[in-house]
Amino acid sequence: VIGLALAFEVSLGANGLLYPLLYEYVGVFRGLRAPARASAFCLLFLGVLAAYGTAALTAAMTTWKRRAAAALICSILLLEYRVGSLPLVAYHNEPPPLYRLLATLPRGVVAEFPMARLDWAPNHDPRFEYMSTFHWMPILNGYSGFYPPSYLRRLVRLARFPDEASVASLRRENVRYVIVHDDKKYPGWERIRIVERLLFLDLKRLGDFHDGWGVGTVMELK
Repeated sequence: VIGLALAFEVSLGANGLLYPLLYEYVGVFRGLRAPARASAFCLLFLGVLAAYGTAALTAAMTTWKRRAAAALICSILLLEYRVGSLPLVAYHNEPPPLYRLLATLPRGVVAEFPMARLDWAPNHDPRFEYMSTFHWMPILNGYSGFYPPSYLRRLVRLARFPDEASVASLRRENVRYVIVHDDKKYPGWERIRIVERLLFLDLKRLGDFHDGWGVGTVMELK
């Protein structure tokens, strides 16, 4: 019961009382991706209590009745924990034209847009990270269970892309290639308008190419 209560309290994460203290004074807790997963220990301790309860309720039964009760309980649990089949989504095993082109260009840092926002992370960053395995250039985009402060500061600097300040920030980070993708779901995102703005800011257009989902424009920072 004590273990169950502690696990539940820790699973509340920053909304609880115990985890903030552990995070502050016990270094290992700063590396946890999701404190809510402590709820798994809740299930563990609850399972132990359930086993004791089942043993007490079936103590007066004959052996075969206890076994039948155990089988019935396990069947009910399996039914409760059933998971539907997960649909598989086809993904590219060969580089689309845009990434095939990148692999032929001189090496340089790549930034792909639309980039994630503080309130909309990671957006397409996991896709961009996977597609980078076709060209192996360093990229500003990235995805992990933990967001470094440097990454979050970058999202703030690039939030108004393609304004002059965001392009200047890309230059300071030695970005050579800027990829502007189509994205109808991203609010206010218009690839053609953005490309025109970048041309005005002295970027060089290398062409429009299929990126595996739509059209992307490859541009080079001079």
